[in-house]
Amino acid sequence: MIALTIAGSDNTGGAGLQADLRTFHAHGVYGLSVATAITSQNSSGVQSVFPVPTEQVQRQLYTLMDDFSPRAAKTGMLASSETARIVAGWLRQHPVPLVVDPVLKASDGTLLSEKSLLTDYTSLLFPLATVITPNIPETEILTGISISNQNDVQKAAAKLRNWTNGVIVIKGGHWNNGDPVDFVFSPGLDFQLSAKRLPYNVHGTGCIFASGIAAGIAKGSSPLESILQAKHTITRGIAESSVTRGGMRYIPL
Repeated sequence: MIALTIAGSDNTGGAGLQADLRTFHAHGVYGLSVATAITSQNSSGVQSVFPVPTEQVQRQLYTLMDDFSPRAAKTGMLASSETARIVAGWLRQHPVPLVVDPVLKASDGTLLSEKSLLTDYTSLLFPLATVITPNIPETEILTGISISNQNDVQKAAAKLRNWTNGVIVIKGGHWNNGDPVDFVFSPGLDFQLSAKRLPYNVHGTGCIFASGIAAGIAKGSSPLESILQAKHTITRGIAESSVTRGGMRYIPL
């Protein structure tokens, strides 16, 4: 069983393609990777982002397919509009179940993608997706809807539904009012996933959650089953996360 991550590199190993590969391995899935950007960061935040030249992203994708047949793919930080178009073109030629984590900003607020990438997500990648996993700030940016309550979440999900037939997971960890709730919208079934909020500053949760879903799909589980398993993994990981310099926590897998 093979899964592919198309994402940026995080030199701390806590997020990005390094975290995706660790997650694939923890789920018993062999991981392939295509690097879209190289970041320089530590527990204090992202210092710089260097997008990988798009021709090299394309070369990585098509060279891999000469040898491997992934059963699921996950996109994380794509950094540029041109890279998004290359990835979408590759996916149309090599259709696999796809989890799209629309990474737009780092947790410290650093912009990780071009603003023009918003249109590429909604018009190119979301239509190809099996699951999309925006957090609330990303959902607000994508839809233009300010979210402060569950009714706003419903409105945003309805707008996202214009762009995808896949399962929508709006991650609620950024809400500060009570325990975090993830909102799942799938054809014929909507539900919520809640967990106890822990007072930790944890790095890489979104990447690990999305790649956990991709790993489950690669192993043959349904998207909803994969979401439930990934939620269990990330909830346990946050509870077991370890403190490093600066108070940032990293998830062991």
